[in-house]
Amino acid sequence: MKNQKFGIALLVVAGLLIASPSMAQRGQGKGPMGKGPMGKAPMQQTPMQQGARQQAPMGQAPMGKGPMGQGPMGQGPMGKGPMGKGPMGKDAGGDAAFTADRNLFHQLLQHRDDIRRDVKKTDNGVETLTESDKPEVAASIQNHVASMEKRVKDKQPIHLRDPLFAEVFRNSDKIKFVYEKTNKGMRVTETSEDAYTVKLIQAHADVVSLFVKNGFSEVQKNHALPAKP
Repeated sequence: MKNQKFGIALLVVAGLLIASPSMAQRGQGKGPMGKGPMGKAPMQQTPMQQGARQQAPMGQAPMGKGPMGQGPMGQGPMGKGPMGKGPMGKDAGGDAAFTADRNLFHQLLQHRDDIRRDVKKTDNGVETLTESDKPEVAASIQNHVASMEKRVKDKQPIHLRDPLFAEVFRNSDKIKFVYEKTNKGMRVTETSEDAYTVKLIQAHADVVSLFVKNGFSEVQKNHALPAKP
C-alpha cells in the first residue's frame, strides 16, 4: 500500500514537471530572460531597437537624412550650402551679404545676352561701361557694382577659388574704385599706383567681360595671374 502511494506521488511530481516550464525555460526561453523583459522579445522590440532608435535625435533620421545627414548639415549648409560653396564655404568670408551678392551675380549671368560692356585700359587701371536696355537688368548691374565696390573696400572677398580673384582681394587696399550710374547701367573707374595691381585690375576687367560673353562655363574656370613687372 505504501509502495502504491509512493508510486502515485512520483507520477504526480513527474506530471507537474512536464506541464511546468523549467527554470531555464522561465528565465531564458519564454520567461524574463527569454522573450520576457530581459529576453529576445524585449531586446528586439524595445524603442531603442525597432521604434524610437530610428527616430531619435541620434538615430537614423537626424544622422542619416536629417540635420546631420542629408539635411541642413549634410547636403545643405555643410554640403552645397553655407558650409560648402555658400556663405561659409570657399567662396566667401562668412558675411551676411554673400547669398544676396551671389544670387545677383547669377541673375546677371542668366541675362548676359542683354548686357553690353566696354573696357578701356589706361596707364593706371581701367574704365568700364556696363549697360543694358532692359531697366531691370540695368538696375541689377548698378546693384552688383555697388556691392562689389563695398567688398573691395571692406576686404570681404568672394570667388576665392579663382587665383585671379583671390589676388585682387589680397591687393584691394591698393585699388581706388570709383563708380557712377548711367541711365542704363554703371561706369566704373579702377586705378592703382602699384604697377602689379594695375595689371590685376586690367586682368580682372578682361575676365568679367568673359563672364558676360561665356556665362557660367567661364565662371567655373580658374584664371591665371598676370606676370609681375
